[in-house]
Amino acid sequence: MESIQPILDEAERAIAQAASLAELQAVETHYLGRKGVVGQLLRQLGALPPEQRPQFGQQVNAAREQLERLFAERRAALEQRNSPSASKPSDWTSRCPARPCAPHACTR
Repeated sequence: MESIQPILDEAERAIAQAASLAELQAVETHYLGRKGVVGQLLRQLGALPPEQRPQFGQQVNAAREQLERLFAERRAALEQRNSPSASKPSDWTSRCPARPCAPHACTR
């Protein structure tokens, strides 16, 4: 039975180092994709003795849930950082006059 913790540590480092959404998607596919690392661990389940299967399955499922949470948190952080509203004040405040304007000639 392969230890899952080194894989989790490696994945956490890769998630933290992803600098863009595209990089994060590539890392997510590598770990959680159909042929990803977690999928390979689950395929090993059948080769284990029956008494070890439940424990190993629980560990793999817990690792998958933890990775999904980490990916979601990192994706939210990257989206927040890359959103246009995060880098500049809203357009509305820059167009608002500091004091009210005089009424238009037609409305007097």
